[in-house]
Amino acid sequence: MQQVVEACARTLKMIFQSSIAPTNDMLVGQRMEHLLALLYNGNESVVEVAAHILARCCETPQHQQAVVDTGALERLTNLLSESVRRREASLDGLASLVKNNPQISMRLVALDQGKALGSIIKFVKDKAPRTRFLACMCLANISRSCPYSYPQEWEVRANMLAVVVKLLEESGQVGEDSTMVLADIVANNEELQRAAYKFDAIVKLCALLQRGSLSTKQLEGVLMSLAELCSRLEDSRRQLLDQESGKAVCFRGLSLETLILTLKNTSLD
Repeated sequence: MQQVVEACARTLKMIFQSSIAPTNDMLVGQRMEHLLALLYNGNESVVEVAAHILARCCETPQHQQAVVDTGALERLTNLLSESVRRREASLDGLASLVKNNPQISMRLVALDQGKALGSIIKFVKDKAPRTRFLACMCLANISRSCPYSYPQEWEVRANMLAVVVKLLEESGQVGEDSTMVLADIVANNEELQRAAYKFDAIVKLCALLQRGSLSTKQLEGVLMSLAELCSRLEDSRRQLLDQESGKAVCFRGLSLETLILTLKNTSLD
């Protein structure tokens, strides 16, 4: 029976990797409760798949609330104290639950008197690059949804910034997705933008552009990060224009100020 459960879980994971996956169907009847039950499964692969599907079912505030109403928030935070694969699955699910959702973000911050939040903050300095990335993404989503929701937030964001700038050089999905997390961390914060300038974030982003062959998602993240980093600081703008790929970003006839505003208010198709 366990093999059947695992095979079904793998099939569901393949389905939910598609952008047209039937996420609404998971909210019908008892399906979400059945999915939550898989988070208690003894097989790590099944738990990982269940958390992945829960994360994909959080497209709207209504979806997020439906997932939380099943008790998923508490179960996902319990997984933070378990194996590497389970905690990474947990962080992925939590990041999706709190994204653009102030109510759920505050609930996670307050959960178990802040112990769950403390665990996530601790993982920012974990040995595993994917764990560090997922912890930073989760915390960035909380900050974006509900700024200044816990006392040490500025210090945590500063620590995250140093971690994420280094993660830009990682291969695979971690490096690819770190660009958008960087944009979220420094958004509307001049002090953090100045710190990113000192960490050579712009140089590293331009190196990615120069390397070429970026996916649409990674290219969007690079441009959004550059837009945020150059939105307030003249030193950052100069550093961008000093890079060969940075000059190519500034299209003929388009001022840097216009480009920054355009990038901050639009996204790539």
